Amino acid sequence: MATTYPNASFIGVDILQTFPSEIKPDNVKFMLGNVISGLNFKSNYFDYVFVRQMKYYIPINDWPNVLDELLRVLKPNSWLEIVDYVDYFGSEDYKIKKLLNKGIFIFIYFHVCLL
Repeated sequence: MATTYPNASFIGVDILQTFPSEIKPDNVKFMLGNVISGLNFKSNYFDYVFVRQMKYYIPINDWPNVLDELLRVLKPNSWLEIVDYVDYFGSEDYKIKKLLNKGIFIFIYFHVCLL
């Protein structure tokens, strides 16, 4: 995505220092962080947040706080994209409705695994 949009800035955040070192466009930074304990960004900082395959790493009871933290760092009228393998974010979830009411567009995509 960083090479497709060279005029945009991208920040990758992970709890572990597992960042690529050989291939990194100039418009990409990597930082250590933990969304459960809080991200080190000011409020209303990002236009777009992408969360991928975190279902197994964030306990289900922590998801309401995680969504609150993602909302905190997102600008109004921004985009939150969550991609995962298991659907436990029902459309009736009150946190999802809260985000939608705040003008945050949420795209939740769940991979379907057929065994």
